[in-house]
Parts: sequence; structure tokens; C-alpha cells
Amino acid sequence: MKKILILVILCLIFIISDTLYSQEEKIKIASVRIEGTDQTRVQIIKLTSQLRAGSEITGEDIQRSLKRIWGLGVFSHIQIEEESRTEEGSNFVIKVREFPRIENIVINGNEEIKRKDIEDKLDLYRLMHISSLKLRNAIKKVEKLYADKGFLLAEVDLKEDYLEDENKVSLNFDINEGEKVQIKKIVFYGNTAFDDKILKRQFEETKEDTWWRGADFSQEDFKRDKAKLLEFYRKNGYRDAFVISDSLRYSEDKTGLFVDITVNEGTKYYFGDVVLNGNEVFSDREIMEQFEFRKGDQYNEEEYIETYQNMSKLYQDEGYVYLAIVPREIPVARDTINLEYSIREGNRVRVNDVAIKGNTKTKEYVIRREITIKPGDMFSMEEIQRSQREITMLNYFSKVEPGFNMIPGSTEEINLEFSVEEKSTDYANMSAGMSQRDGLIGALGISMNNFFGRGQRFSIDWQFGKVYRSFQVSFTEPWVMGTPTLAGFSVFDTKRGGEYYGFDWRNRGMSLRFGREFKWPDDYFRADWIFQVVENKVSNVRPDLELQARLIGNTSNAVSITQIITRDSRDNQEFPTRGSFFSVTNQYSGGFLGGSEDFHKHIVKVQRYIPVLGKFVFYDSFIFGYLNGFQKDSYIPPLDRFFMGGTAFTVGIPLRGYDDRSVGPLTETGYAFGANTLLKWSTELRFQILPNPTVFGLIFAEAGNTWEDIQHTNPFDLRRSAGFGFRVFMPMMGLLGLDIGYGFDHFDEVTNERKGEWKFHFQFGRYF
Repeated sequence: MKKILILVILCLIFIISDTLYSQEEKIKIASVRIEGTDQTRVQIIKLTSQLRAGSEITGEDIQRSLKRIWGLGVFSHIQIEEESRTEEGSNFVIKVREFPRIENIVINGNEEIKRKDIEDKLDLYRLMHISSLKLRNAIKKVEKLYADKGFLLAEVDLKEDYLEDENKVSLNFDINEGEKVQIKKIVFYGNTAFDDKILKRQFEETKEDTWWRGADFSQEDFKRDKAKLLEFYRKNGYRDAFVISDSLRYSEDKTGLFVDITVNEGTKYYFGDVVLNGNEVFSDREIMEQFEFRKGDQYNEEEYIETYQNMSKLYQDEGYVYLAIVPREIPVARDTINLEYSIREGNRVRVNDVAIKGNTKTKEYVIRREITIKPGDMFSMEEIQRSQREITMLNYFSKVEPGFNMIPGSTEEINLEFSVEEKSTDYANMSAGMSQRDGLIGALGISMNNFFGRGQRFSIDWQFGKVYRSFQVSFTEPWVMGTPTLAGFSVFDTKRGGEYYGFDWRNRGMSLRFGREFKWPDDYFRADWIFQVVENKVSNVRPDLELQARLIGNTSNAVSITQIITRDSRDNQEFPTRGSFFSVTNQYSGGFLGGSEDFHKHIVKVQRYIPVLGKFVFYDSFIFGYLNGFQKDSYIPPLDRFFMGGTAFTVGIPLRGYDDRSVGPLTETGYAFGANTLLKWSTELRFQILPNPTVFGLIFAEAGNTWEDIQHTNPFDLRRSAGFGFRVFMPMMGLLGLDIGYGFDHFDEVTNERKGEWKFHFQFGRYF
């Protein structure tokens, strides 16, 4: 028995050894031919197989050739055979059978979704090789497309008509869309800390069907909303909350969907003690000042993450780039979490180089002079973010992204990089039309805000109409001699008049402007001074006794100096999301300067931008103005006074919901003659629709008025309005917008009472 067993083992060893030797045996290829291909070129198959005459192969090489040919995705059957052997080697044949090609695609039954959208999902095209797997995937993609649109019961049936002679197939997709399924009810189970109503509000897209809003179900949206639900729990102390299960149920008629969600809230936690280890640069107190929470506060994951970011920024602002902070949560008692932060500070890092990429038009020095962090400076995240803000405020770029690159082998230095993406900064204005009031009107001009990429501003503007005409040329250099000193000039000639104004007025002259950025009180401040010489001429005063008494037709000359102190910390020009704008303007005309006009004019503006939920931004503003002559009989030209109402496109302060120049002192016949004081308050809720080009909508409420003098000024006597609108920044056109405002305080001449009216306002070129 033992001899027989030994003999069997020896035979098995011989067979295995012979098999392994056979697999490693090399065969020389004499020739390779292809059989069965119809559309695919023979040369492509040969090159893909890597089987070449004269080469030696093994069995494993043949297996790899099969895999490579299969990877072409055009064959349903592949076989490699040895046909014969000669003295020169073996002759091989590669037998293939191609998948059928698509002859045409027919889609029937689609009414709710466009054919193009379905074709994009199918990703099929004529003469494409098609497999059963690709067809199954195509059907799934279309069904998912319908499900995402709320047609959860949509069915896709595919019929394949084969043309055997040509190995082609015609695909017929018959779609039964079914009824659109709406979410009827969302029910939560296992929740005790928050009721269903509160939890439903955490869902952004998954909503119940109501009379004012549809409720389509999307699996992707539902997944994101469940994540937001858990974020809500973790912001409110429930650190361990999770979704146990969720399920969908249909109504009997298959048009309604019921969503059941079972949650496990877990325990509500509170923050306990905090221990810091490894910090030497900053004391415990300095680090703890960065915390968004205190001992005893309910656990809040958002505040926990913000605290980590604040700690990192504290170190990075001092150059500690290689900082490592490892937080550790230690549950104690039943509902308390102690925190331990292990800090490895590393060493301070300096900036080795600052690179700029992506600028195709703007000269590099224009960008570089806005960067506040320089080579050799200590690394500071605060300075990097400030530099990003300064470059963004140029308004030359649609995107400004800072980054930094480690230097191999160095822990002492780091390279910075600012990547920018240019956008159109030049605006052209060419238009013509007819107006009942103005007759033929039009405009022609160009504004180059980044003149030849040098950061200079140059503009020519000509507007014409029956009662309004203006021409202006201006140039500004924001950096004179490489310093943050602005210089510029403007030449202008403007004419207004007609029955609408009550008089004709011509204003022509020139101005010189100088400005300088300051570092005190902080580096958001700047001052500008404008020296202006103007000739004003009033004529053709309409037969209105009050107008004639105030506006004696004459020609006056004005020499004035205006000082503007500004603090601007906004993060963007087109759509600010945070920061503020503050300015004080003081104008002095006449006096020791000479000329026939003697007055002083003062305007204070305050604006704030506060980010709220999502893409919403709260904006509010306040403006106060005061004007008076140096003497009792000083002459003040009419259009240097304050006017309010409408869009104030040509003169005045806008107040939506009212006609231009209709708010404030008026003569008995309805002419506005201007005021010496003004007050306006405005607030808006803005929401961005598109970032590039910038498009945003807004809801507004505002109130304002003007008065004849300071004695009659009444901050409680304001014209109120509210409404909505939108703004869009168009390349080569600038800002366009439309506001629809409801003015609450229109005067009804019949009843002598106030009434409300709707007004439409088109906006051109006004940022705020």
C-alpha cells in the first residue's frame, strides 16, 4: 500500500512539473492574422495585442493579449489560436466578434424632460459599439434622471431591432413617465429633544408638498439633508446622534410619498475642562481667548471646529506654518466632554518668494503693489488674507486665490503664490432711443478701468438728449511715482433743462484730484482732495414765482476745494459680503478762493455689509447732508443743492418708490428747487445668484427726505418705501438693474392725504 501511495505522489509531481514547464515554454511567432473584424481596423487589433512576428511568447503573454483586446470595448467574443507550426515558428489567428453598432436612437414618451437632457444621460451615439452592460447602465441613468425630477415611478423600456447583415442595431427607448411623485409627509421617529417641525426645517431641499411649493424627491438631496440634520443635532449638544434608518412609502394612487426617518439622539453633552499641552509661544490665557465656547456650554461641533481654526490662525499669523494641533475628546461623567489639545508649535517661517500667476492683461507690478506681505517677512495668514482682499478690490479679477508651497529641505522659509483670473474691466456705452420727455436720446462712451493693464483709469462719456447733454473726459493714476498717491483730472460740460427741471442749466469746467492712502487710524483709511473750477449758467426760468425768486438767471463762477475722508473695509466691490464703507465729504466754494459762489457742503455716509444665512448678505446705509452759504445772501447754484427721489440718474440722491426729484421742497406748481439738508436710511437683504458675472437679487426698505434748512429738518418726517430688484454686472456694459418699489407716502392732491404707489426704476452704473 505504501509503495502504491509513493508511486501516485511521484506521478503527480511529474505532471505538475511538466505543466509548469509548458507554461514557461516560449513559442516564436511566425505570423499573426485577424479574423472576424468588420469595422475595427486590423492594425489596431494587432498593435493592441502586442503579438508581433519574430517575438517569443508564453501562455501568460497570450492571456495578457486577450485582456488588452477586451479593453477596447468593441468585441463580444475574442479567441487566440495557434493555426500551425513551421520551422520559422507558430502561425496565430485572433478570432473576434464585434458588438453591434448603433444605427439610430429613438426616444418616445418624454414630455416632462427634454430629449437633449435624456441624450446627455444616455451618452450613446450613432456607430458606437454597444454591449448589453452599456444598455443596462443607460436605462438606469435615464430612470435616475426622472427620479431626480420627482418621477420616481418612471419606467424605461428598450427595444432592440438588429440588422444582422450589417451587425447594427436600432435602439428604441419607450418611456412611461408616470405621475410626478410629491412628498406628502415627513415623519420622524425616536426624537424627543426636538419636535418634527424643528427637524423638518433643517432640510433645505427635501420638503413637504404645499399649495405654494412643490416637493420633488431627490435621493442626492435627501442624502445631503440627512447630513444637515446631524449637523443640527451636533450643534445643539447631541454629539453621538445618528440616523438609524429611513424608508419611503407610496400612497395608494402612487402620486404621494411618505418619508420615515428614525433617529437616535443619544445623550446631550456639555463642554468640561480644557487642558493645553506643548504650548510655549502663547500662554494658556492667550489661546483660551480664541475659544468659541466656555466650560458648561452645551456641546457645539461648529464652535469646536471654529475654535481649532482660531487656534491655527493665531499661530499662523506669527509665522508658525508647521504647527500641529491634535485635539482629543474625553467623555467624563454621563454628559460631559473634557478636551485636551496637544500642540507641536514648530519654528517660525519666513517668506522666501511671492509669485503671481494667471495675469494675462494686468501688469505684475499693479498686483504686486497691493500685496502687503513681502519676501523676507514673517509668514502671516492675516497678511495673506489682507493681500487677497486688496487685489480683489482692484475689481480686475473674477478670482483671487492665495496659496503657499513648501521648499524641499527647508523648514525656515516658504514660497507664496497668488493665482488670479482676469475679467473684463472695460465698459463701452453706445445707445440711442426716443423719449416723450427728452425726444431723441443716446449715449456714446468708453471706460477703461485698467488702462493697458497699468491700473490707470481713462474714460470718455457723451450723453445727449433734448433736455440733457453731457460730455466728460477723465484720467486717473492711482499710484504716482510708485507710491500710494492718486492723481487725476476731469474736463466736463453738462447741460440740463426743459419743462421737467423748470429752468435751463449749464455746467462746465475742470477738476484736479489728489489722494493718498493712510496707515492711521488704520490702513483702510484714505483722503482725497479735489480742486475744481466751474462756470454755472442758469437761464430760461419757467413762469413760477417761487422759482424765479430763488433762481435768478445769471452766470456764476465757482472755485472750490473738496476733501473726502474714506474708510473702506469691504471685501469686494461688486458683491460685498462683509466690511463697511464710511466717508465724510466737505466742500468749500468761494470765500478766499474767489468766484461768485459762496457755500459749504458736508455729507456723511455709512454703509455696512453683514453675512447672514448661506449666500444672503444684510446691507444697511445712512446718509446725512448739510449745505449753507457763508453769508445770508450767498449765491448757491441750484444743482449743488440736495434733491431726492427715483434713481437720481442725472442728479440727486436715489429713493426708490418715488419719481426723480419729487421728495423734498417743491413749488406750488410742482418744481423741485433743492434743499439744504438731507437724511436717508436704507436696508437691503441681498442674495447672490451667480458669482461670475455677478448677479444678485435684493429686497429693500428705505426712508428719506430733504428739507429747506436745518431748522425745518425732522428725522421723523421721512418718505418710506419697500420693494425688490436685481443687479447684474455685464462685461463691456457695467452694472444693470431693475427695482420695483412701493412708495408709502405719495401725496394725494384730491384728498390731501398720503397714499401708496408702485414705481419701476432702471439702474445703470450705480453700485450702492
